[in-house]
Amino acid sequence: MSYSHRPLGLIFLALMIVLGLQAGLKKPLCIDSNIVYKIDRVSDEKSETIYSCAQFKKVSFSNFFYEKLDDLESRLSQLELLLGGLGEPSSIHLKIDNTNTTRLQVSSNTVSMGSDILDSKQLEKAVAYLILKNKSNIQDSIYLETLADIFVSDSTYQNLISEAFNQSIERMSFFEKRKLTKIIISQLQNSTRLADLTSIEKLKQALPDDKSIALFDVSLTGLGYIQTQEIENLKLDIIIGSKNLDMSEIDLAEIARQNPKLKVGIENSKGLFILPAYFKIPKNSEKHVFARYRVIFDSPRGIADNVLQYVDNTERLVSIKRAFQLKDSDFRTLFKYGIDGFLAKNKQLDFIQIHLPSYKLKSKDLKGISDYFKFVSNKNSAMNEYKALGWSQTKWSVDLQAFKPVANFDVIQFFRIN
Repeated sequence: MSYSHRPLGLIFLALMIVLGLQAGLKKPLCIDSNIVYKIDRVSDEKSETIYSCAQFKKVSFSNFFYEKLDDLESRLSQLELLLGGLGEPSSIHLKIDNTNTTRLQVSSNTVSMGSDILDSKQLEKAVAYLILKNKSNIQDSIYLETLADIFVSDSTYQNLISEAFNQSIERMSFFEKRKLTKIIISQLQNSTRLADLTSIEKLKQALPDDKSIALFDVSLTGLGYIQTQEIENLKLDIIIGSKNLDMSEIDLAEIARQNPKLKVGIENSKGLFILPAYFKIPKNSEKHVFARYRVIFDSPRGIADNVLQYVDNTERLVSIKRAFQLKDSDFRTLFKYGIDGFLAKNKQLDFIQIHLPSYKLKSKDLKGISDYFKFVSNKNSAMNEYKALGWSQTKWSVDLQAFKPVANFDVIQFFRIN
């Protein structure tokens, strides 16, 4: 019986020897990099660590690092070459987070990155950002993100200005791009000259000629970037708003790109953003942005508050009941044919359109209206508010597929209740 098991025992012993030899022949677990000195991998069960090979530190064996080491070394080596020696020797601490798999945080000399995005270009961009920041002592995050996007070529950009800048240099020849890189490196080495410049001014100084600067300006405008001095007098065709509605269900940015002539903004609990690039208007400047149409998805009782809030910076307020799925609405018609086309196409939407300049004239007489949908449903000509408007009858608009009050004061222009 013992003889019958001997071949299996010998095979098992031989297998263990082979595996041991493979592990022994494999170079020690360390990262051969001049820019990363330590990598931690954190999970609920355990933490694993490797150091740069220059530190000669022994660590416990890790299957994860055993499998990923070559790839990480190759990517970091390429980044080091791209940065042209800007990095400080072994200066970056990389943390791979297996508990928060989509996390990305850059602070001091540390990059914390979720395991799900480790294989993306975000690793190179985050490390490049830190190296550029530490080398130049520049705190301008927009400028540094843009430079990281340039050095780490990728189709995704970290901010609007970066996207516009990269668009403007796409047509450059290889030699022109090399010249641009040299100018940028020179800027970083003499960063005190940039201290008082804006992100855009810094980037323009790196461009080799007036033609490139002009292309940069064109790209900024095309993506919806607004200069600070323009915000005070900014007029938009449409602002789409809702405090709680998740507008991410629809790719409005892509629709806006296809219809660049229409100036559209999105307003939610996080602020006011200009499409297609979601450029954020500073909080203290939001009230200065004027809208020809403001389309708000809200509860019926929210209309009265919205009227008071936007009466000075909006021409027409279109309030739409929120009881529907955004994905079921055809927003392309909004960008292609305007508000009227959108409302006519989406017959399932209950709405009221209010002309706010007219409302200002009759505001004292209408302050008793708390629910505008109930008010238009009432059709009680004896009510004081109906008398104040001179609302005598209601007609059907075939083009808009909605009712139009016939009144002396054009406060409520159209409404539809299914």
